[in-house]
Amino acid sequence: MRLLLGHRYSHETLSALTDEVLGAVEAFRRRLLPEEMAFVYLDGLSLKVLRDGEGIVRETVYVALGIPPGGERRVLLFVTDGLPGLPEAIRRVYPQAEWPRCVG
Repeated sequence: MRLLLGHRYSHETLSALTDEVLGAVEAFRRRLLPEEMAFVYLDGLSLKVLRDGEGIVRETVYVALGIPPGGERRVLLFVTDGLPGLPEAIRRVYPQAEWPRCVG
């Protein structure tokens, strides 16, 4: 972490951050969705990840964006890398969206 972020974090801090993120992910997974969607864009991305006890394995990350019948596109959070021009494009199409830039 020190190499990536320039800070040293204790095991306790990392554990607390992990617990907080896992709680937010679980709440997101359990949220209610609209009953009807006009369109759903779905895509998958295959990544190599390091798993404890397994080494490097391939995992697929699925991304879905649903657009309800009214056509509104309410995207409030993007997670992106540092691709040039991406923040401006997001701001232009989704002005209320926020995003943390991925590290790595």
